[in-house]
Amino acid sequence: MKKNILRYCCMSITLASILLMLGCKKDLQQVSKLPKVVNTQESVKILKVRKFISIISEVPFDNVKFNPTSNQYVFGSNHFEREMIENLYNNSNVYQAEYESEGK
Repeated sequence: MKKNILRYCCMSITLASILLMLGCKKDLQQVSKLPKVVNTQESVKILKVRKFISIISEVPFDNVKFNPTSNQYVFGSNHFEREMIENLYNNSNVYQAEYESEGK
């Protein structure tokens, strides 16, 4: 009788250990699905324009987004076409001299 109880306890502990180990296993497929960050000229330009919008509109940088589907910059309830905002950015000599000079 004691052997059966001891065997039952050992099997229960072993099963619990196996289930615990399987539950802690990382999902390798999920890790491989993470997007790769690539610093292309376009992504750098988008970041610079987002910073520009943030400064001139006094909106926190994290609240300024670029929507590639609609090709618009979005902050708050404002939606602006990419071409218009980037033309404004390209013509902002004072901003670029003050915020994008090599010393800053």
